[in-house]
Amino acid sequence: MPAGLPSDLLWRRPDLRAAERRALAGQARAAAADADRYPRFALTASGGRSSDVLRDLALGTNTFWTLIANLTQPLFDAGSRKAALAEAEARAEQARLAWGQAVLAALQEVEDALAVEAAQRERLAALEESRRHAERAVETATLRYRRGLEELTRTLVARRTLLAAELEKVETRHQLCSARVSLLLSLGGAWGDEDRVAGETAANPIEASTQRGEP
Repeated sequence: MPAGLPSDLLWRRPDLRAAERRALAGQARAAAADADRYPRFALTASGGRSSDVLRDLALGTNTFWTLIANLTQPLFDAGSRKAALAEAEARAEQARLAWGQAVLAALQEVEDALAVEAAQRERLAALEESRRHAERAVETATLRYRRGLEELTRTLVARRTLLAAELEKVETRHQLCSARVSLLLSLGGAWGDEDRVAGETAANPIEASTQRGEP
């Protein structure tokens, strides 16, 4: 596992990167909706010189009134642009909150996985100690049996206890491996693949979310 804090490694998770892209895309859409509320025009001459356009504006000709109409059109749209802005801002806020919730859920998942792994490590260490005691008990019982100081039954009981300790240790080791897999997945999975995917993320959040079919 690469060195680094879990909070740093969390950003390798595809679900968090996707949630972040949706939040950034929502902010970009809200900014675009806000800019769309204001008039846009360009002083260009069609079939003439730009100086002619400026002269027409000064004299109040048709060019002047056309420009005024273009300027006022966004202001008299029955509030459609304002409503579009409100909707875009609401969606952006929703995406931001979803991103925050995803981060909190991921942090909790990592903490739980770390706790499970630590518990399995402690249990494995305790079982190893129990196995050593059982192994010494078998050696002692076998030696005493060979000297005629113990019955065979006691030796068999000691061997059965040792076998049970070894089986429990194997099971706990399997559980520890499963806990490590869960921890690895909670931190983003395979590092090489995740780094490659992160490098291919589009710089434009709207384009990235559109390519992936995200709202």
